[in-house]
Amino acid sequence: MSPQEAFYLFSATRFAFYFMYQWNEDFENLYKHLSDDAIQQRKLVNLKMGLDSENVKLDAIKRTLSRYPDITDMLYKDFNGRMNNGAGVTGITTTIDNKVTDAIDKQLL
Repeated sequence: MSPQEAFYLFSATRFAFYFMYQWNEDFENLYKHLSDDAIQQRKLVNLKMGLDSENVKLDAIKRTLSRYPDITDMLYKDFNGRMNNGAGVTGITTTIDNKVTDAIDKQLL
């Protein structure tokens, strides 16, 4: 993996993870319970995002990337293609869905 690929993959993974949060049933129920208080709902969302992002460490990201070199290569080629000629790689999501069984790995990829 080239330094450019490694930097892209690390940056993209961290960026994506900061904007991902999956509600579990407890958070969903609490969010609904706070439906009359937008400030508290926002605090809950911030708490959830903070907890999620703090639970993923650099080592976990490295392990995920090293477990799926074919997917990481596809992700970089997609990025590079879009930045240079507008053509991305098709089928990345399908490949991830078919090859990756771990939920955290799926989120990171």
